[in-house]
Amino acid sequence: MKLQMHLIILALYLASYPNISSAGIAIIINNNNGLEAITLTDLKRIYMGNVSKFPNGSSIALSDLKKKDPIRAEFYEKVTRKTVKKMRGHWRQKLFAGEGIPPKENRNSARMKAWVSDLTGAIGYIDAEDIDDTVKTILIIN
Repeated sequence: MKLQMHLIILALYLASYPNISSAGIAIIINNNNGLEAITLTDLKRIYMGNVSKFPNGSSIALSDLKKKDPIRAEFYEKVTRKTVKKMRGHWRQKLFAGEGIPPKENRNSARMKAWVSDLTGAIGYIDAEDIDDTVKTILIIN
């Protein structure tokens, strides 16, 4: 009886948990950026703050979704193999050492797309289901 109750509670909890992206995560840049594709390795170097310019020489402006967004957690797990908490610590250290500026936080995919479409050097990520022609997709992570 206890086991059945625990399973029911677990099922209800999982049903209420925000869905992780089923379509994947789209890496987006401004439509005027000449970059057409990016490797996962290069993306990791960018989001770890080890690269500050695109191959065409334009400065990179990083963007994140809000701290509790499940897409953000999935993005960092797949790209950097780190948790959101560990990445926040990583960026605190870089900021303190004067080695970079943490990504700008956007509250949702719509704001992320708007910010990326307004800034030539911007790069961000969204649920692949939210892709449209306001930004350029350079990689889909499944």
